[in-house]
Amino acid sequence: MESGRRARTTVVAAAVLLSAASLLAAAPAMAAPAAIKLTSASCPTEILQGQSSGCVTELKNLLNATAPG
Repeated sequence: MESGRRARTTVVAAAVLLSAASLLAAAPAMAAPAAIKLTSASCPTEILQGQSSGCVTELKNLLNATAPG
């Protein structure tokens, strides 16, 4: 009885690991857009949450450069 339970546990653990591995491998990371100077005419006056552009990349770079330590 104990060996049957152990075998089922091993099968379930293997299935969980395979599922997790396939999820990680299925979605490659996307590169951030190239930074655009915030003073450029291409950048909007307001940058809102959820936006994705070179202006956002530049803003993140500036914030990261000035973040305390």
